[in-house]
Amino acid sequence: MSWSDSENLSQIKEMVNEYKEKFAEMEKKVEKWQSAVENIAMKSAMKEKQMENFIEEISKVSNEKEKQLENVIKETIKKSTENEQRFDKFMRNAQEKINNLELQLKYPQKTNLIEFSKMEIQSKSKNRHQ
Repeated sequence: MSWSDSENLSQIKEMVNEYKEKFAEMEKKVEKWQSAVENIAMKSAMKEKQMENFIEEISKVSNEKEKQLENVIKETIKKSTENEQRFDKFMRNAQEKINNLELQLKYPQKTNLIEFSKMEIQSKSKNRHQ
């Protein structure tokens, strides 16, 4: 082996060592990037799970509010119906009183007898129920 061959071999070894060092540095960088990517993926998965939980919670609250609203609507309809019935009864009573007053105006003597007989019938029915 000549001196130049030996020098070439030495230079080649030196270059190989430099490439080994550079390769080792690159491997470290790749490991760091791989670790960073894994961390990002893990954080992303956690955020996704949090978002799913958040959406689920919103859905539960929304369903509860919907049920509450349905109950309020049902109660409002029920009260409205009760009020309608009371109003109808009030109107029937008012109409009956108007009719009685009209009869009294038309037939003052007869309506007194009619009223008297109505009162008599009512008192008899009250006595029966007691």
